[in-house]
Amino acid sequence: MEPNILIVGRKLAVIKILISELENYKGILFGADNTTDIQKIIEKEKIDFVVMGGGLPDEKRKEISTFIAQINNSIPVHIIEREENSSPSDMIDFTNKKVVEFKVQEVLKR
Repeated sequence: MEPNILIVGRKLAVIKILISELENYKGILFGADNTTDIQKIIEKEKIDFVVMGGGLPDEKRKEISTFIAQINNSIPVHIIEREENSSPSDMIDFTNKKVVEFKVQEVLKR
């Protein structure tokens, strides 16, 4: 019941840190910072949803969301809201929240 998650952000090095910090999570995490890698991951793995960071410019976030939909429009893309004091660590709580929401939806489908 644990979802497979693709974390998308501006820098892969930061994404790797976030994935490491999400170690308590029992599902599978993937990370990408470019459309080539995003496409490879989506085509190879079953991705339940995508979490996109706030570090990407709005235009890039829209472009990547559209790109993901063109590959597989059934994958939800959750975009973290940018705030004045945002930091990459905000993505940890945001991702955990999305995991809980996913699990609740899965249980309700039964």
